[in-house]
Amino acid sequence: MLLFFTSYESFHIPSYISICSGEDKVGPEDINKVLESYKEEIMRIPGVVGVYVSAMEDGSPCIKVMVNEITPEITGKLPSELEGYPVIIIPTGNIAPYKQNKTE
Repeated sequence: MLLFFTSYESFHIPSYISICSGEDKVGPEDINKVLESYKEEIMRIPGVVGVYVSAMEDGSPCIKVMVNEITPEITGKLPSELEGYPVIIIPTGNIAPYKQNKTE
């Protein structure tokens, strides 16, 4: 049995060239570059605990924002899309580092 794994961390939307018009057109910005451009600003919003590149159910790329809870303040500060990529808000609750108990 063969298994294939895809890392969305390296998900890339290629640029396209319009052959019909003969003009070169640059397509969407790479989603990872878009995320990098906005990550600090998004993480400064109170209640946001993480942001990452993911995919919609149809396989198209999106940016997911993890929040403690969905509030009107958060939804009012987050855009519905960034440079053409949908922004999806995911309520995760508080995220804290895992502390492992050491037993001897």
